[in-house]
Amino acid sequence: MTRMKTFAILLMSFTLRIFAQTPAPKSVLGTVLSVRAVSAEIEVKPETGDSVLIRISSATLAKKVAPGQTDLSKAESIAVTDVIVGDRVLVTMGAPDPAEARRIIVIPASDLVRRDAADKADWQKRGVSGVVTAVNGAEVTVEARSLGGAAKFTVVTGPKTTYKRYASDSIRFADAKNSGLTEITVGDQLRARGQKNPDGTKIDAEDVVFGTFLSRAGTITAVNPAAREITLKDLANNKPLTVKFLADSQIKRMPEMAAGGRGGTPPNGPGPSPQQPPPAPAQGRGSGPSAGAAPGRGPGRGAATDIGQMLESLPALKFEDLKNGEIVVVSAIRGARPDQITAITFLANAEVLVQLAMQARGVGANGPAPSLAGLAGSISSVP
Repeated sequence: MTRMKTFAILLMSFTLRIFAQTPAPKSVLGTVLSVRAVSAEIEVKPETGDSVLIRISSATLAKKVAPGQTDLSKAESIAVTDVIVGDRVLVTMGAPDPAEARRIIVIPASDLVRRDAADKADWQKRGVSGVVTAVNGAEVTVEARSLGGAAKFTVVTGPKTTYKRYASDSIRFADAKNSGLTEITVGDQLRARGQKNPDGTKIDAEDVVFGTFLSRAGTITAVNPAAREITLKDLANNKPLTVKFLADSQIKRMPEMAAGGRGGTPPNGPGPSPQQPPPAPAQGRGSGPSAGAAPGRGPGRGAATDIGQMLESLPALKFEDLKNGEIVVVSAIRGARPDQITAITFLANAEVLVQLAMQARGVGANGPAPSLAGLAGSISSVP
């Protein structure tokens, strides 16, 4: 009996060690970069870190859910071969092969595009944006500049309002953190979505997204394609300023007709007609509307033409197309050094914006450097 007990104890101990050494199933959340049919693998790029190759087999279960759906009981079974590039996936790995997918939960790329387009349209219809000029209790005053002038909006917050604040080291909406009303300060760039009053000057906010960004204007003095950096002569202090570009940085150039040409005067018209913004980039950052007022109209009435909408209608510009001598406006976050910033939105050939900012201050072209907070606030990619 003693031998049997001893054997049972040793067997139990051995079994426990085996279980302890078996790796627990792990999950990978990310976006499908490639599908390799020959090797039966999919390449997934997680939120952080390098992409990973995951093997699939006939035993791999795949289910499809709608964006925002968390109840897997409503998930629809699909074939693993239905997974395509751009899909959002949650892959659960498991024994006996830790590199093989046991289950894949899929949000189809097409559903994400439709979701983002609908969300963008809703921000366009029910949103306002600008630079915070005052915070009084539950009310936030926001000023937005357009080519027709400035407009002010009152954002009324409440217990059901949700808040997101951009991270200090990222321009991606996906990296924005949960926040609160007490973190909003004068000078922040803010967008709010909710129910507007009839004339569009007040909004009961459901969602608020904000961040502390820098606005700078200057002349390009050097372009470094290898480092994806340019050097500006800052109009505010005539000192050199390095602007670093990331993959998410948006680069635009105002057309000569809208810019009025070098050394010219601002055009009489408002520039290009506003158009519906394109879908959000693949990393999931949404983008709401900018708010403004057309000349002679109150905010929210008629077809308001603002800088943010105008920029959305311009085609993207390549970094390699930037030229020395161009006057530019950039909305950015702080860089690693005091003389460095990271571009969110970069607008080349921007003399007209600088002139408008000077006119708003009542000074001539040779006067003090303009304040661009209101103007560049309209071109930042929030949210």
